Amino acid sequence: YYSEAACELMSSIYNDKRTIMHVNTRNNGAIAGLPDDCTVEVSCMITKSGPVALNVAPFPTDTLRLIQLMKDFESLTVEAAVTGNRNAAHRALILNPLVTTGTILEQALEETIQANLDYMPQFR
Repeated sequence: YYSEAACELMSSIYNDKRTIMHVNTRNNGAIAGLPDDCTVEVSCMITKSGPVALNVAPFPTDTLRLIQLMKDFESLTVEAAVTGNRNAAHRALILNPLVTTGTILEQALEETIQANLDYMPQFR
């Protein structure tokens, strides 16, 4: 359960237990080929100062490229959400390997924006 993991995380930070857990944290070199400031979910040692990412063995080139592609998708998605930039949202969806046609892309983007305008007024 996530509640148990959350309690263990808090206990490990408070008590400096140095527990190894999978958490989201700054990359800081844990995955070679990704920016240090991007968020990754990796094994970390949880200390009183927070998570310390453990280095991950190098990925095969094709796998690393897919991870980089998804990080670019995430960055463009955040940019679009913060700024209301439809072009950034469109470019993000083009990068997503689950989106296979432009027709579906345009329709999905517009339906998502319209359904969430109350939460994303920057797209008005």
